[in-house]
Amino acid sequence: MALETEVVAPRVQFTEADNAEIEAAHRRIFEAVAARKASEARAIMATHIEDVQARLDRTAASE
Repeated sequence: MALETEVVAPRVQFTEADNAEIEAAHRRIFEAVAARKASEARAIMATHIEDVQARLDRTAASE
């Protein structure tokens, strides 16, 4: 089955530094999940969501 989506939001252009930090957060979340450390994964994910929201807010403000 082929899946297709349509995104109805503007494309955000993060800096390379933003992308590096986001990728590092994803790695930390993955590693915590793989190690079965649910509380740690949850905490990292919560921090990551807040961080990405702040980056999105900052990017939107600069446009």
